[in-house]
Amino acid sequence: FLQAAADAAKNQKKNLQENALKTAAKVCFDQPRAHYELGRFLLDQKKAEAALKSFKQAIVLSRDYAPAHMGMAEAALQTGEYDAASVGYKEAVKADPQNPDALWGLAVLYDERLELSENAAKFYREFQKQFPGDPRVLQAAERAEKLAPSSASSQPTVAPIAQPARRIQYKKQGMRNTSAAIQAFNRGTVYQQQKDW
Repeated sequence: FLQAAADAAKNQKKNLQENALKTAAKVCFDQPRAHYELGRFLLDQKKAEAALKSFKQAIVLSRDYAPAHMGMAEAALQTGEYDAASVGYKEAVKADPQNPDALWGLAVLYDERLELSENAAKFYREFQKQFPGDPRVLQAAERAEKLAPSSASSQPTVAPIAQPARRIQYKKQGMRNTSAAIQAFNRGTVYQQQKDW
């Protein structure tokens, strides 16, 4: 089925490619690669929500399948589910520590989407340490330096009580994603019940 899909892609027959991949996922339902390949196709076709489901199915079948975690992170970014994207990148880093794209994606997610500069700087520094030969290492060093708190701000001249509390600012999304909000809320409730602060 995957060979048929590849042949259809080579001949630019998207309908045949999609049919072959859907058939692969249906007939070979217990094979993570079938679901992953369908997810990649759907993601390329800008069907991020459907792709996300396929990647999640591949992960259910094989927890250590790094490409599925990467695919899930990419699809989650497109649907605005940043929590799922973070989980996807972190699991991809665990499953394949030699893949620089997973750690880079995690750093960029925390930097540009979540705007959590401390975490982003930490991931950029980790990227520098683990992948010194990667061409993005200079950019990582630049961003880590820019995001790190300056030495002047680490030793405040004004008493901490006089400083207003810092509020985390998130970028406003173009559309609301209620399913991601519900997932995050439910996860928070579980953590609270477990006293996992």
